[in-house]
Amino acid sequence: MPEAAHDDDPIGAFRLEGQVIDEHEQPVAGAEVGIDANPPKVVKSDASGAFVFEGLIARAYAVEARADAGYAGPVRVRLGAKPEPVTLRLHAGGSVEVAVTDGTAPIANAAVELRATVLWTATTNAAGVATFSHVGAEWAPLVASAPGFAPAAMMLGTSGDPKAPVRVALVLARGAAVSGMVVDGAGKPVGGARVVATPSSIRVATVWSRSPTARSSSPRSARARGGSPQPTRRTVRRRARRSRSTARTRRPA
Repeated sequence: MPEAAHDDDPIGAFRLEGQVIDEHEQPVAGAEVGIDANPPKVVKSDASGAFVFEGLIARAYAVEARADAGYAGPVRVRLGAKPEPVTLRLHAGGSVEVAVTDGTAPIANAAVELRATVLWTATTNAAGVATFSHVGAEWAPLVASAPGFAPAAMMLGTSGDPKAPVRVALVLARGAAVSGMVVDGAGKPVGGARVVATPSSIRVATVWSRSPTARSSSPRSARARGGSPQPTRRTVRRRARRSRSTARTRRPA
């Protein structure tokens, strides 16, 4: 059975400061700023456009920002003994149009997310189309979801060029409920485990630090709901020493 490791960065002693400005060198308040730590960290710039990341380790990072005024980055930085402040200058980005259907008809009010270090969100209109503006050069998961449907995802590449809009389509299928139990290598239940559901058809991981999740609890089970009353059962085994997990599918009798 395939295994996947998800080791978070340790809490470090370094911090990175910076400022978000617009094309006229004016500070931008409320910009979303992300850094590709593991898991990624996201903060908002203050009234002076300033931001700070705490608890980083000494390694290379990419930093980017998005706001209604535009996109900035990614800026590559390497933290050392005396890290220099980072300036992120917003500029016009590209646009992305996502058509969401059930295979035959458009789905209105579907939630669509482009999950880069920073997050773009949109809701489909009556024609089933969601639009993102000021998107940078990204290679990131694009995920769509709607009540009663299983989420659909794909990896999306964008150029960030305002003159080259990107148009893609996602098809949602009716969903099913999933419930199960998290256990360790000895078969003992594990409480408080983070459980994430991703489409098995996606060959590239689309798990994101702010992905919707379930938590195992007493009796240490987790459930993700969809449109079907017939749940699929899964038992997830956790190997605590290597921070790895394996899963096997078990259907109820």
